Amino acid sequence: SSITAQFVPSGTGSVGSTSTALSYTITAVPNATTTALTASPASPQQVGTAVTLTATVTPAAAAGTVTFRRGSETLGTAAVANGVAMFTTSALPVGTSSVTAEFAPTGGNYTGSTSSALSYVVTAAPAATTTTLVASPASPQQVGTAVTLTAEVSPAAAGTVQFRDGSTSLGSAPVAGGKATISTSTLAVGTRTLTAVFTPSSAEYLGSTSAALSYTITAAPVATTTALTASPASPQVQGTNVTFTATVSPAAAAGSVTFRRGSDVLGTVAVSNGTAAYSTTGLPVGTSSVTAEFVPSGAAYIGSTSAAVSFTVTAAQGGGIAVTGGATISVSARQMFSAAVGVVVNSAAPSNALSATIEWGDGQSSTGILAGPNGFRGVFGTHMYASAGTYTVTVKVTGPNGTSGSVTRTVVVS
Repeated sequence: SSITAQFVPSGTGSVGSTSTALSYTITAVPNATTTALTASPASPQQVGTAVTLTATVTPAAAAGTVTFRRGSETLGTAAVANGVAMFTTSALPVGTSSVTAEFAPTGGNYTGSTSSALSYVVTAAPAATTTTLVASPASPQQVGTAVTLTAEVSPAAAGTVQFRDGSTSLGSAPVAGGKATISTSTLAVGTRTLTAVFTPSSAEYLGSTSAALSYTITAAPVATTTALTASPASPQVQGTNVTFTATVSPAAAAGSVTFRRGSDVLGTVAVSNGTAAYSTTGLPVGTSSVTAEFVPSGAAYIGSTSAAVSFTVTAAQGGGIAVTGGATISVSARQMFSAAVGVVVNSAAPSNALSATIEWGDGQSSTGILAGPNGFRGVFGTHMYASAGTYTVTVKVTGPNGTSGSVTRTVVVS
């Protein structure tokens, strides 16, 4: 507006006058504004997360800038466009921040405004964990065995551990003192792949999965039976070649059979197609109790022992010759040795009327040499074993009028 002042005198003594024009501007009352503040993603978030602060200014026509503050600290400034200003930061510290948005208009048509404080929580980054899995007893084990699985979590964070066989859950247990344990007897036959998965109960820690543990479960061994027969049938005259045959069932079972007369080992033979046979002419006069013990060569089968077979040996017609043995003889492989392997104790016949045969138990035999006084006449032999093992030596002595006698002796070759 242009404003002037005009003086009009009240008499004739003065001349009127008009002032210079004064220009005066009257502005409209500025419009009030409001500012609202939001944050995305919503609180709480882990430290380092990019948080977008959005200020909405009303009315939207108001031009200006928005300053975003954390307390009195300025986070950043953004221009308002269509009523909105946005600012993104990943610098919010751990803890609870009070964030505001302050609108400053660029002209006089609008008033400034400040949003209500927005409380925003930032959490610390969770600590990494490691999980280690062990099993007891050690692999392999037979099906049905109770296996204890122990997971060790480091650091000793609270939570639970799920134990898995492949993708199948075996069970879960809480972590106490850094460890979680379950026991299971349900592992199937085969090689199992076991893992332990730790799930923390607090956001302060990350979960972790153990390395896979390979664990082998074997099938239960199959029971066997061993039956023993003798041919020819008992009784027989001393010196008769008697064959003992052990039949092992099932026939697929591999291993060996040890033939025993009482506690004395007669010999050991490998099983072939379910049978093992051992022949001897050295059974003494009298009744012998013979058994066959099957020893499997692997864990797939269980050993078994036959029922005892009673076999009677009678003295040869015309009388018998008593031959005794002695303690076990120990020798070295591939070294020639000489020893008295038997003693004739009841024949008055001269040495040149007796003959002796020595079966060394390795498929070899030789003629024995008799020497010594009547009643204590030794049977001597010389031999060399090719390989180590335990051998049953049979000494057979024959004399006048069809008399004979025999004895067995054990030789251990190292």
